[in-house]
Amino acid sequence: MSNYIVRSGHNILSNIATLTIKHFGGYYNGNCVSKACERFLQMAGLLPDEEFLGWQLSPDKEEGWTNFVFSSRDAKVTAEDFNWIFQECAEADAESAETPDDIYREQRKVYALRCLPPAVEDRKNADSGWDDGYQDLSGWCNYVKDMLGMIREAKGDVRIVFGADRDRGDGRGMILFGLPGEITLRMRAVIALAFPGTVAEELGEKELSEEHACLLPMECLRCGMYRLLEALTSTQEETGDAGEDIDDLCGDDEEYTCVSFDENIADDMPIDGLELSVRTYNCLRRAGIYTVGELRGMKEENLMKIPKLKREGVEEVKEKLSRLEGQQTAGELAAPDYSAMLDELVGLGEVKKQVKKIAAFARMKQDISKMGGREMPVVLNMEFTGNPGTAKTTVARILAGIFHEYGLLSDGEIVEVGRAELVAKYIGQTAGLVKSAFQKARGRILFIDEAYSLVDDREGSFGDEAINTIVQEMENNRENTIVIFAGYPDKMERFFSRNPGLRSRVPFRIRFEDYSADEMAQIAEQEARKRGFTIEPQAKAKVESLCRAAKKFPDMGNGRFCRNLVENAILEYASRNYGNSGEEPNRDFCLTEEDFVLSDTAAKSKAARPIGFAA
Repeated sequence: MSNYIVRSGHNILSNIATLTIKHFGGYYNGNCVSKACERFLQMAGLLPDEEFLGWQLSPDKEEGWTNFVFSSRDAKVTAEDFNWIFQECAEADAESAETPDDIYREQRKVYALRCLPPAVEDRKNADSGWDDGYQDLSGWCNYVKDMLGMIREAKGDVRIVFGADRDRGDGRGMILFGLPGEITLRMRAVIALAFPGTVAEELGEKELSEEHACLLPMECLRCGMYRLLEALTSTQEETGDAGEDIDDLCGDDEEYTCVSFDENIADDMPIDGLELSVRTYNCLRRAGIYTVGELRGMKEENLMKIPKLKREGVEEVKEKLSRLEGQQTAGELAAPDYSAMLDELVGLGEVKKQVKKIAAFARMKQDISKMGGREMPVVLNMEFTGNPGTAKTTVARILAGIFHEYGLLSDGEIVEVGRAELVAKYIGQTAGLVKSAFQKARGRILFIDEAYSLVDDREGSFGDEAINTIVQEMENNRENTIVIFAGYPDKMERFFSRNPGLRSRVPFRIRFEDYSADEMAQIAEQEARKRGFTIEPQAKAKVESLCRAAKKFPDMGNGRFCRNLVENAILEYASRNYGNSGEEPNRDFCLTEEDFVLSDTAAKSKAARPIGFAA
């Protein structure tokens, strides 16, 4: 990650453009705004390490805002790219753009949004309450406008900066407020109402260091940008009724249903109109699904692949579509075929054989139980060994689905945990964390990644307490929880040697081999298809050559390398086709030989560096 805490001057900012916000007649513009935010974050997430995109709001002389967009100095970003990002929401102009004000000018104080610590069960999801306002527009939109009004009146600035985080596979950034003096209590309160689950904290020397930068995860950045852009674009134009507020625009309806849809254009209807629960709604948006038409074209097995949607979310989508169309749409969605999903994975021949044997055993075990036969006491706990990027987590999810189909598990989901969720910092707290993890995983698969990280070289440490409690909980929950331990082969062997009772409770061991260069090339082609791209025939040989070269590195990442290779190629494609303003871009979305390069970041893993603001 890059460290871009701009303390003074602007020598690190480049490709600056003025952004003219387009005002919508009403406030029902969520689809356009959401897509603009997705494009912004997607492009920023594809930038190489050390690069970033940013957006700043500074007060103008007419009681409004001047909006700037910018990038880091070496990022290949143009005004045409910014216009592609914002499209219906705003227009970027680089020719008349001025340099945005330094948020640290005149000894100003700078405050950063920080997510409040969420509950243990939500920590991995990074859902700290921001998403709750996606649908309740009439509430939070007014708070965002109140917040912007206070900041403008105080002659303050707002800045969002976002960059890629290769280690996490997504991105992180910051939302900052530059003020001429101390933030008021009222402003703190309004900011907290505009962005629930957050607090504005002053950036001191401690927070400005790389180790203490106030980073926000991608979901918080997405929601924060969405709320700001939604509030700005929903402002009434001066030719309209300037005094008309959000509630007046909605009429008497209490729900977010301001627009009525004709049956003939139902496919273009935003999913907002389905009145989905907050979690389901947000899962769909994160997956890039914005309209009813996109949902109608999906099979149930594809819906099940959407991260965090879960079975309840899929059932909710089916029910809402059925109600909308007045027919049993739910019956048209076929149940997911987990065996087919396993077969579709590239390579992993031996893994597939072992998984199918375990699945067959599980099916037989369940069949004998149904027939009233003798209960088979064999547990299904497993050890997955292999290097990163070899599909261990993916196979665990497929197994969860298979075991759920056979009735061995009440839920087809996995619960992923690591050292942070199982080992406490203080005496007496570790056992409680482990028991909490097992309680959450009841009826599911508990997936412990990098299990060896639980222990260190000291006997009797908190890690040993965690292992002892895991053994106890595995015994207590043998009928309703399956545990999978995953990690590097040699380290896993040392891990199991710490507690003989643990090894005896894990009867199945599956080894995930590294992918061959040919298999990696196939994965790269799959990754390109997922993103709507193809790879031209001449480029496929180069992709395989790059994959062969990457295999020389011990930490090349297998499937992760393939994903990064394709993402970098898409960035090169964007630069090649959209980098020259004034020229009509080639929209064939076909990656060529010149798009594929083996970057240092793709071949070698780098330590994460936090995002912030400095000169």
